[in-house]
Amino acid sequence: MKLSHLLRDVPVRETHGPKDIDITSVTPDSRLVSQDALFVAIPGMVKDGTEFIPQAIQKGAAAIVTTSAADPGGATNVIVDD
Repeated sequence: MKLSHLLRDVPVRETHGPKDIDITSVTPDSRLVSQDALFVAIPGMVKDGTEFIPQAIQKGAAAIVTTSAADPGGATNVIVDD
């Protein structure tokens, strides 16, 4: 499914990178990221998901959703408010 289709009902603040890429899966767990996945970096009470962006990229994430600008290492960075 195209990233743009997945985000059609999501209030996106900014997008850095292409939105017409194919996404094979969506996960907030960097350990479960597979090639061409969308990694959702959720800020948590104990850990901040942005800490795991490098691992997600290394495992093949095509796009990252965050609440702040991040260095997604070539992946599309989608910034949302919540």
